[in-house]
Amino acid sequence: AVDVGGKTMLEYAQRLGFNGRFASDFYFGNGTVEVDTEDVWQVAEMASGYTSRNTLSPLHGATLAATAINGGNLVAPVLVESITGPNGIPLYWYEQPAKTEVMNESTARQLKKLMRATVTSGSAKKPFRKFSSGDLKDAIAGGKTGSLTGLKPRGRYDWFVGFGEMGERKIAFAVLCINKEKWYVKSSRLAREMLEFYFRKEPAE
Repeated sequence: AVDVGGKTMLEYAQRLGFNGRFASDFYFGNGTVEVDTEDVWQVAEMASGYTSRNTLSPLHGATLAATAINGGNLVAPVLVESITGPNGIPLYWYEQPAKTEVMNESTARQLKKLMRATVTSGSAKKPFRKFSSGDLKDAIAGGKTGSLTGLKPRGRYDWFVGFGEMGERKIAFAVLCINKEKWYVKSSRLAREMLEFYFRKEPAE
């Protein structure tokens, strides 16, 4: 085991966009971290996951997952790439999304390997059984599961953030399901269905 420590964890959280704003062309709620790095209980709470003081939005979760397939770079989401007027003259274009290196490429490869293990032998193995087969034999997926009890709305929060790749096509995503009493649907199952739809759909021109 490695004792990372509260200060290092907080530093990485801030590098990954927590407590800040992404240089995107639209506003979305990013994650927040509130921790006294000298308080061992708060540090342990932060290390264990998300709480009332440590939060994450689905879009921020997808952005974090994308670092594994972006060579360790955190890329700000972009909603509109360009707008062209009726006369064909460009009115707006987002030249290059803001990109920040948050980990080196070898670390990103290790992260990707660990996330792939989640769907091949870990907590999402069952819903992803035989995913890479048939017309999706070249597709790979990876992710991270998570669950917690939430209050707004009240229920069991089931998370799955991850990525998919097939050839030159790649996608990052976050799925959040909130079940009030019983497990009706798992986020990892929905993620698999979303990936199957995405990779079987003809790519846009």
